Amino acid sequence: MTGYHVSLGYNSSVVANWDDVKAIANSITKDELRAEYLEYETITWCDSAELTIDDFIGQQLLQEDASMKFIEDEEGAEQIMLLASGGGGSCNCRAIKEGLRRAFCRLMLKKAHKKHIEINIHVA
Repeated sequence: MTGYHVSLGYNSSVVANWDDVKAIANSITKDELRAEYLEYETITWCDSAELTIDDFIGQQLLQEDASMKFIEDEEGAEQIMLLASGGGGSCNCRAIKEGLRRAFCRLMLKKAHKKHIEINIHVA
């Protein structure tokens, strides 16, 4: 499974910390995510699971499943892990989930840059 990993970027510890990165992630609203997604994507309905884009948006912003997890380990490594999980697994569903994950990363980058914070986004 492909995951996106977001962390504090180079030299940003001078102006920001891990709590700032988490605050940026938590500040992303459903309306912002929907607008960012629709700017690049056209699929809004998953036939096989009878779910709409709004169902998936709610999952992406929750930290209850693997869609978005804040990871903090004992060695001080901190990251936000984003997976395209939950809500069924058909091609349509997968395309929506992956598009929302990309939209979330774009919003993270935009919001961080507005605050002069660099973030790393790794795809693994």
